[in-house]
Amino acid sequence: AITFFTEDDKPFLRKIMNVAVASGAEVPKWMLDIKPGERVKASLQEKRQPRRDRIGTAKLSDVALRRTSKKRKRQSHSVGSDDPADPSDAVDDPDAEVFHDDEDDE
Repeated sequence: AITFFTEDDKPFLRKIMNVAVASGAEVPKWMLDIKPGERVKASLQEKRQPRRDRIGTAKLSDVALRRTSKKRKRQSHSVGSDDPADPSDAVDDPDAEVFHDDEDDE
């Protein structure tokens, strides 16, 4: 079998080399001379998520402004207002009595 690789693949060659040696194939000396540090780097690359650029159509500053705006709105609603006529402060109590003026229905 023929295996093609680039310089970026060099840290991963150790695994390929081990398979080739186990099958009795000839392995170039430079592959046997791969430093242990490069092997550790390769194993870390396998475990870590690769760094990627942010993907999106909105500018990062616009996204940050929207987040802070939403955060302010949530904080203002969680505090509540002191106005008793404000419907946002109404508590939904299923056991509360409801009063109807029956005189208007006649």
